Amino acid sequence: MSRTRFSRSIRWLPPALVVLLACAIWFFRPDPRKKIGTRVVKEVETFQRVHGRLPDSLSEIGERDGESGPVYYQKQKDGSFVVWYGLRLGESEVYDSKTGRWDERD
Repeated sequence: MSRTRFSRSIRWLPPALVVLLACAIWFFRPDPRKKIGTRVVKEVETFQRVHGRLPDSLSEIGERDGESGPVYYQKQKDGSFVVWYGLRLGESEVYDSKTGRWDERD
């Protein structure tokens, strides 16, 4: 292959690498709702330590409470709680205080 042909054939490489890098950054970026959810979990746990009980709603810890989210909270009857946000239709990322973990659920 001549030098000119080689130069022409790799001319597309830098733009392709930029596009590939941008896609990778977009795909692996952290979900801002998880950051909010993690903050809510910490606020609920702090509220529980200070008051000796779980808050009845997000508004009790100073967070927006309502159907529009972005995160949701539910106090369970067994003294635990869950915090979640929607990923796709029918799928959520859920924090369960019993396990102390975030898991994806259908």
